[in-house]
Amino acid sequence: MEASSPPWWIPPSGAPVHSLLPPAVGYVTADLNVRFLRPAVLAAGALRCTGEVVHHGKSTWWPPRVTDTADRSIAIASATCLVRRP
Repeated sequence: MEASSPPWWIPPSGAPVHSLLPPAVGYVTADLNVRFLRPAVLAAGALRCTGEVVHHGKSTWWPPRVTDTADRSIAIASATCLVRRP
């Protein structure tokens, strides 16, 4: 995390996982794979990353997707996070 990031900033690779956890429960990214499908160019506008948690337990899996303003896929990914309970 950068020093200039606001205190509520959550790394994008774990935001869907973080939203499901109770207070004092953390997570670490165990695996992150990204496939770039096309270049992200300025003329395509802002990029948006979406993801939905598919499995939630001791390990949590979710497939993020990056799209441009025309809803064209720029990148797809898979991520596995390990939940760390106190």
